[in-house]
Amino acid sequence: YFLHIIDLLEKQEKNKPELQSTDNFAFQIEERIQCNQSQKVLYKTRKDYCLSLPLPLHLAPNRDEAEAWEARKAEMDRTGERVKGDDCIKYQLDLKQCLESLNAPETITDFLSPDTNVKGTAQTKTALKTFP
Repeated sequence: YFLHIIDLLEKQEKNKPELQSTDNFAFQIEERIQCNQSQKVLYKTRKDYCLSLPLPLHLAPNRDEAEAWEARKAEMDRTGERVKGDDCIKYQLDLKQCLESLNAPETITDFLSPDTNVKGTAQTKTALKTFP
């Protein structure tokens, strides 16, 4: 819903650069990609309005209970039994865990190096470059 409003505002303010109220909500995300073959680094920056955080479900303190609930729910769906909302068990995560997961380095397998033109691995790391 928020991104829809931003889109509408941008369309309305397209020919009025003095307004540009959507810039108050914008921030930049920087992605650092390092090729493990050539050790060269590429930085990509993109503008965004909404921060999509990864959910590290393996760090949830109630992981076993939530996984058991998901298995029970799948069985109920298969048998046609009605699922009650009160019975639902959701993963419990801290915002700090999600932010740390966003900033954690990841390995890209099957990465085609633009320098060596050979497939290998690369390290990528995402971070906030600016903040609204």
